[in-house]
Amino acid sequence: MGTARNRRPADLPAPGSGLGVRGRRHRRLPLDLQPPSRAATDPTVAALTGGPALIWGTINRSESLRGTRHTSAGDLVQQAGALLTRWSPWLTEHVSASDLERVAAFRFRAANPSGPIADWTPRSVTGLGDAIHAMPPTGGRGASTAICDAADLVDAITEHLDGAPLHSALARYQRSISPRARAAIRESLGPVRVINALRHRPAQALARPLLSVAGAWGQRRYRGTP
Repeated sequence: MGTARNRRPADLPAPGSGLGVRGRRHRRLPLDLQPPSRAATDPTVAALTGGPALIWGTINRSESLRGTRHTSAGDLVQQAGALLTRWSPWLTEHVSASDLERVAAFRFRAANPSGPIADWTPRSVTGLGDAIHAMPPTGGRGASTAICDAADLVDAITEHLDGAPLHSALARYQRSISPRARAAIRESLGPVRVINALRHRPAQALARPLLSVAGAWGQRRYRGTP
């Protein structure tokens, strides 16, 4: 994924919105437009974030890439552009214009939702978020789940400050997060399974009209059209 600074194609949604588009051969390109409003009024924020940005990312099977661990940012941009050659020309234009300091690649990792979650006996150390139940970003649940974990962890620490042994308060915390974590992991793995299923051309041919109908229905529902 990467960031193209000070770029906003005219046919994209308003700043602050997100867009996910699916193209040929099960490649998906999520886009996110970051608004300039806070940066325009707060010099500290402006120094950290810069101007408006288009954040992009491709989701691909690992065999479609030449390698990511020791690959330069420039090569990652070239590989992304090659994967998007049959997409709209402005996509490759903005991907090619990315700030190389903000381009990176990473693998998806996920805990087993049917396996143990935080099943060790804690003493004075525990975890939250992906450190304790990793999930891919495809479900959009990682950050919100980590925030919920943090709230539960605050409750556990408060119990300890009120006199409960730390290890028992942390054990209750770890038991409490398991149902939420399992549900979030399963939801996040759903799109990954779809991407894997669509790697076959017959599946792509069958899915294309269904995805078009689903997209039209979702658009009508979003707009409130009966």
